[in-house]
Amino acid sequence: MRMRYLVPLIILCCTISLAANGRSSPQSPGAQAAQPADLSRATPDELFKVYDQLANLAGSDQYAVTENATLTRDAGRLTFKEGRLAFAKPVAGRVVAAVFSGEGIFELDPPTEIDRRQISRFTREPILRDGFREAVFFFTDDSWAELAKQVRINNGGDSGAADKALNAAQKRFQNELNGWWANEFKGAFPTRNLAARMLADLSDPASKGLFLADIRSEHHDRLIYQVSWNRDGVLLPVFANDEEVMLMHWKQGEYSEWWSGFHLAGEYRQNPHPEHRTLLAHASDETIDADVTDNHISATAEIKFEVPEARIRVLPMTLDGVLRISSVTDESGNKLRFIQEPRESTSDPWIILPAPSEPGRSYTIKISYDEDSTHDSRVIRQQGAGLYYVGSRESWYPSFGAFDDRTHFVLNFKSPKRFVFVGTGRQENSSTEGKVLATRWESQIPYSVVGFNYGAFVSKSHADDNLMVRAYTGEQLPDPLVGIANSGVIGSISTASMAGYTADVSFQAFKLYEYYFGGLPFKSISVTEQPVFGFGQSWPTLVFLPFDSLLDGTIRHGLGMDRSAEAREFYNLVAVHEMSHQWWGHMVGWKTYHDQ
Repeated sequence: MRMRYLVPLIILCCTISLAANGRSSPQSPGAQAAQPADLSRATPDELFKVYDQLANLAGSDQYAVTENATLTRDAGRLTFKEGRLAFAKPVAGRVVAAVFSGEGIFELDPPTEIDRRQISRFTREPILRDGFREAVFFFTDDSWAELAKQVRINNGGDSGAADKALNAAQKRFQNELNGWWANEFKGAFPTRNLAARMLADLSDPASKGLFLADIRSEHHDRLIYQVSWNRDGVLLPVFANDEEVMLMHWKQGEYSEWWSGFHLAGEYRQNPHPEHRTLLAHASDETIDADVTDNHISATAEIKFEVPEARIRVLPMTLDGVLRISSVTDESGNKLRFIQEPRESTSDPWIILPAPSEPGRSYTIKISYDEDSTHDSRVIRQQGAGLYYVGSRESWYPSFGAFDDRTHFVLNFKSPKRFVFVGTGRQENSSTEGKVLATRWESQIPYSVVGFNYGAFVSKSHADDNLMVRAYTGEQLPDPLVGIANSGVIGSISTASMAGYTADVSFQAFKLYEYYFGGLPFKSISVTEQPVFGFGQSWPTLVFLPFDSLLDGTIRHGLGMDRSAEAREFYNLVAVHEMSHQWWGHMVGWKTYHDQ
């Protein structure tokens, strides 16, 4: 599969450590006294109003002058040698953000040798140390209470300057770090809706909160440092991860890098390999009724779920931003409030529950959504005569997990009758009416992800009593090959003729893996062509292979596709690599990026 963020002050030096993360009212004499609101019992409309304030944080006149103040957040330490901290105006009685300007130092000392080596790959030292003059901090943990106890916070600051800096930082997260294809093209990395995450924390008494630092460093561009104490973080939400600390490096407009990730430093004193992944919500069953008859997704997903431990009000989900939610209802048909920003923003949906969730109780919600896309952002793109590339592979349907939730899926699809349709799971039935093909697919075991492919395919199969592998290749050439074929520069080009060979080789690979890893719980595998170059992927029972891997080797050589050793290795391994994910990736998953 391709899987291609502190705020202190004192006159003298101090170190603030978060051993506990309870929330209390500010105690500093100069601080605004405010009793935090109990948002756990607020109405959905009240929560939505608080969300709007969090998404548009305003600066206040509260500030502090720093002189060698030090703030420690787990393995990260910020030293404010000299400068000024300005604070955001309280929301629901809580200060949740601050801005620093001046001279500061950020240090990260990872708790394990493997993560020190990882940091040294980028910095040439096992400990990151870099200066900064500007930084913005967002927090829903006890940072404000800790500061108010230990530093003097004054009134009379420049609220306009704080407002400007906060607004710029929020726009970075909302409009650039959001998973939108154009931003990914410029090297940005995806994040969750930060304001929605803060609302979720403030309305959940069991959440220990989030600490996020957006640091404009002297030598390493932007460093985004996150400590998410007991909930999933906002950075890289598409990756399953039970680690609380993460550091991202971002060279705006060019590229981003995942520099480090690990558990809270204190955990390693108890166990050198801490593990405690707990899903906030678990979907046991999901039925998706989807229509793709015009190569455009319109669907309704009914999800049965529970919240194992927490009593939450705001529930995060995953869904591609071009898929716009029209309604969310509960098991009685009552409409639920939800948050979903515009498709080019932090568009991940958050469901506002009418009351705190009850641990162990089963809930059912129904989400209706429809695609709002352009040519460049379509979930399904035509890239050849009867050939379609299905994007948004893990986010064409709403879910809670990132490859780590296991769900029993039923997929009911309507697709063009003239095309072959292939889904994950076992095909239960198929029927036609007019120009529509209706198929039903069910997962034999709980899956972490589901998907589909369709097009004008020819197919061949290879089977024995225990396993059947069917290969689907395009009747016509994908767009990138049409011009080459018409030029006559090279002989006959075809992927259709490779269906039998693909089925035979795939079958042999699966039998070898059965020998090494044991049998699979499903007995039918589909290997399908996708009309894109150099990218394969594997979902349960459904393998996607790039068209170039399905060309005859002589043709690839004639087209110069195998000139490098790397390219030759790719073509030798891409198919068997993707097939191995049926075991490693789907049968056996991962808890953190260290496992990958």
